Amino acid sequence: MDMQPLIEELDAFFARTPRRTGGNAPQSKTDSATLYAQRSELFKLAPVEPLVFGHLRIVNPGRVYWKEQLVELTLPEYRILMLLLVKVGEWATYRMVYDVYRGIPGFIVGDGEDGYRTNARSAIKRIRNKFLLKDPLFDAIENHAGLGYCVDAKKLSDDSPSSA
Repeated sequence: MDMQPLIEELDAFFARTPRRTGGNAPQSKTDSATLYAQRSELFKLAPVEPLVFGHLRIVNPGRVYWKEQLVELTLPEYRILMLLLVKVGEWATYRMVYDVYRGIPGFIVGDGEDGYRTNARSAIKRIRNKFLLKDPLFDAIENHAGLGYCVDAKKLSDDSPSSA
């Protein structure tokens, strides 16, 4: 399947909303409606036909299978997985992961400028744990401290150590 439409959707999402500099709450009802609409756009990121990456299969609407076993992801977790798959082999920063998870680019959260990192790490940990329940050797989501996360395409394939 051509990943270009998904890449364009994510790029457009990140480009559309400027980073917020103060306060977490929307400033008006209009702002609230705008944020809801933007969040709704990301909910639509479901493939039209199944996406297959080795043992990983994603079926519309947002059903994820690992080695033919359903992995029950929440919608925000699904969006993070789609981000990582769109950027397969590239690093998705903590900020990108959190923005997709929350659905609002630049949302200020946590303690200080980098408070979102804890939330991004927790979300990835939950995703990994759900895959580990299906396959105790799952290790396709990699981390580089201070940088972000990446999916290793080789570890999704039939040749990966987790397929043994």
